[in-house]
Amino acid sequence: MGRKPKGSNEKSSNNGVWGKSVSKEKSIYATLKEITGTDMKAYYIMYLYCPEYLKEADKTPVKDFEDLKSRYKCFSDTVTEDVCKRYIMEQGCQAAIKWLLKRLHQKKIIEL
Repeated sequence: MGRKPKGSNEKSSNNGVWGKSVSKEKSIYATLKEITGTDMKAYYIMYLYCPEYLKEADKTPVKDFEDLKSRYKCFSDTVTEDVCKRYIMEQGCQAAIKWLLKRLHQKKIIEL
């Protein structure tokens, strides 16, 4: 097996090995959105349980709910933090939170 020609649709990694990407891992946000069905609920759950994974949180952490609303267009003016707190009681949000907490726990176990 030799190297593939440059016109090939397969990509080369940094070490010169040719092949297709095998990563099928979805982002935390994508999984939460899939479980809850909306962007807003996914972002709110991330804000509550893992704000460090929100967009640009490493540069400017999310300070409060109003800051969260200003960063994401999916939050309309009529949505308040009390409304979002009620969403947390929905079955889909509960399943998403359970999934997220399990993932965060796995991360801690790996770091030990």
